[in-house]
Amino acid sequence: MKLLVLSDLHFNQDSDPTLIKDCLSLCRHFKGEVVIAGDALDVLENPTLLESSSFKRIYDELIQYKWIRGNHDFLTELPSELVIDNYLFCHGDRFDAFWSWWPFHFMWVPKFLQFYRTPAEKKKTDLLDYRLTTVTTEYKVTKYALKYKYRGVIIGHTHSPVIIERDDFLLLNPGDMVDSMTYALLDTETGECEHRSI
Repeated sequence: MKLLVLSDLHFNQDSDPTLIKDCLSLCRHFKGEVVIAGDALDVLENPTLLESSSFKRIYDELIQYKWIRGNHDFLTELPSELVIDNYLFCHGDRFDAFWSWWPFHFMWVPKFLQFYRTPAEKKKTDLLDYRLTTVTTEYKVTKYALKYKYRGVIIGHTHSPVIIERDDFLLLNPGDMVDSMTYALLDTETGECEHRSI
């Protein structure tokens, strides 16, 4: 099965309308399945986002695809993980040292209480701290996937485009539409995958 994998779009009122249009067009014209590995809409930072008719239309279009809940689009009707051809798809936030225990994991927190920086925010301020958080998250999610004998795991959350193939196991992060502007193509039959830029 051929898959188009996107993650961490973080669409909100400040998003570039051309980027939103390009991403939606990419999804519409892809010949295969589209999977969104979380954080398509930034409801955490914008709790009233879906009250906007334009974002309600975007939501209505995105919900037709295979969309996994992330820590910024914690909509209850979204699954937390998905398995396709024995590949595990999850956002990855539950493997992040902070998000895995944070009691308000899926609740909006006012800006003045947000002392924790997401991996993407760390990337912009402290490259070493960002890399350590990313590697730890990747390690934990890989360990989990290997324990349950998945062929691979596809995550988002860290905003870091990654392809690691080892011993017939795949770790894939498609990147994001905030910094790297990348997505991934995955063929679950052959195991071939690649990043592309939008």
